[in-house]
Amino acid sequence: MTKGRAVLALASAVAVVATGVVAVTAALAAPPTPTPTILSGPNAPTTSRTALLSYKDTQTSANFKCSLDAGFFFSCPSGGISYSALSEGPHTFRVEAQALTMSMSAPASRTWSVDTAAPTVAVSFPAAGRAYNAAGWNGSCLPSPGLCGSASDATGVASVQVALLQQSSGKYWSGSGFTVASQVFQTSNGTTSWRYPVALSNLTDGSYTVSVRATDSLGNATAGRALTAGFRIDTIAPPAPVITGAPDNATFQTQAEFHFTDTEQGATFRCQLDGGASPCSGGGAEYENLAVGDHCFNVAAVDGAGNVSAPASLCWTIAIKNTFGISGNASALFYPGATPQPLDLVLTNPFNFDIKVTAITVTVQAATTKNGNPNPSCNGTQNLDVARPFNGTVTLAKNATKSLSQLGTPPSQYPLVQMPDLPVNQDACQKSTFHMSYSGTAVKS
Repeated sequence: MTKGRAVLALASAVAVVATGVVAVTAALAAPPTPTPTILSGPNAPTTSRTALLSYKDTQTSANFKCSLDAGFFFSCPSGGISYSALSEGPHTFRVEAQALTMSMSAPASRTWSVDTAAPTVAVSFPAAGRAYNAAGWNGSCLPSPGLCGSASDATGVASVQVALLQQSSGKYWSGSGFTVASQVFQTSNGTTSWRYPVALSNLTDGSYTVSVRATDSLGNATAGRALTAGFRIDTIAPPAPVITGAPDNATFQTQAEFHFTDTEQGATFRCQLDGGASPCSGGGAEYENLAVGDHCFNVAAVDGAGNVSAPASLCWTIAIKNTFGISGNASALFYPGATPQPLDLVLTNPFNFDIKVTAITVTVQAATTKNGNPNPSCNGTQNLDVARPFNGTVTLAKNATKSLSQLGTPPSQYPLVQMPDLPVNQDACQKSTFHMSYSGTAVKS
């Protein structure tokens, strides 16, 4: 290998650019036509359903296109255009212009609204068809009781007026009394929220009619379409109810049924049992599972205005069943196989009303005694039978104690007891005392 320097020959490429002149022609855009000027036309709420608008442009050769309420642009006359039968509500007019050698202008616009509708009015107090007592009237439209409500309108409420008719006199409120024969309106306080104070002292009991009208800022009024509402003032409480049906006093029944009525038509009722509010239907009340003891029922009538009558009251006592007394002894000695003995029972009525005893049960006790000591050798239920139960009814006067014989009860209805002749030795029962218990049922007579 020969030493030396290697020479690298680089071949270079040279680009030759030809030079010359390129001719470019630029197209210039036509200048826009100046925006038109709207010279006249509505620009505020109006009651007119027609509109005449005039306009012009600084380019006297300009042609115009007009649009109403976002509609398409159509060619329109130079100088002005009119519209008729416009609908209620807002409207927007736009106009644009184009000169012969110029492009379309930006639009000019004008907005207004058509309002031919009267304001809407409402009476919040008094409510139509309602009756009001002193509390109901004085609690209204505070801070001063009277008439009140609201009004609304697209262009603003200018005023609200009220007329108040007293039906009994046929006269209208003049501002100080019911003295005007023809309808007269008084201006209220406020507009969208209005009030007209009338003290209850100026209103006698009876029917009234309130009429309300409003006027908006354009002069639209509800003059021929006033809102009316009839109401009544009633400050007199209804008479106390009359209780027409109630439980006996006293009674053994633990349920009670009441019926009542009132001379005021349409009255409702409020009931109380033993001092607590209780359900009440249109003319009655029922109670079940009442406790033994004393009870008191009250009922008051409530008229349509909320006046409450004095209550009608009734108190009664539920007595414990079977708490009358029963006692009695056999009149002769017993021995096995002897003729059954009648028991001339003695009945005691502790109540202040008559009772009818409907059943008496005689039960022989198992335990017997001899000489005052227990005698377990003689079983009472084995050695003494109730041969016949009491089989009648008997009426016992209040707070009375009478025997069956004193009450005239036939002996055939007396209970009978007998010592049976058993096939066993009954000597253990000699000189023994048998014990019997009594129970019974009764109802108020």
